[in-house]
Amino acid sequence: TRPESVAWPAKNKVNPVMNGPSPYVRTIVDRYMTEWNAAHGSNATPPKLGTTRHIHVADSAATAEETARRAYAIWFDSNAELYRRYGTLPLHFPSTYDEAFKREMIVVGTPDTVRDNLKRITQESGTNYVLGRFAFGDIPPERVLRSIELFSKEVMTAFA
Repeated sequence: TRPESVAWPAKNKVNPVMNGPSPYVRTIVDRYMTEWNAAHGSNATPPKLGTTRHIHVADSAATAEETARRAYAIWFDSNAELYRRYGTLPLHFPSTYDEAFKREMIVVGTPDTVRDNLKRITQESGTNYVLGRFAFGDIPPERVLRSIELFSKEVMTAFA
């Protein structure tokens, strides 16, 4: 989760998954690749470098946002409960939907919007795959399944 902590994972060929805004993830990726190349050479098979996002795809942008906004708040409150209980919050996740959206920690919208945003995020961050959180908060199962269906048919195909 920090640029200064990548030496061991790079040397030991651990494929990282990083969480954070693209510019921050890019600092980790760049440092990781410096360590990787030092340990394995620039001709070694490149590692998998992932980033993770909450993702919700819907047939309309309004439905996607309405669903994800409510669900993110519920997810964060549940996730943060133990941290609150002991006096610290998980700083690696924004506490509100609006902040998560602004920092691109949540990607929502129609398939076209989600596809375009994920392409840009992976390019800006230097990552080569995205790990998506599709079931979060209180999203009804049928909406999660529809989101995954739209993602697999209309978003993933652009990355194959």
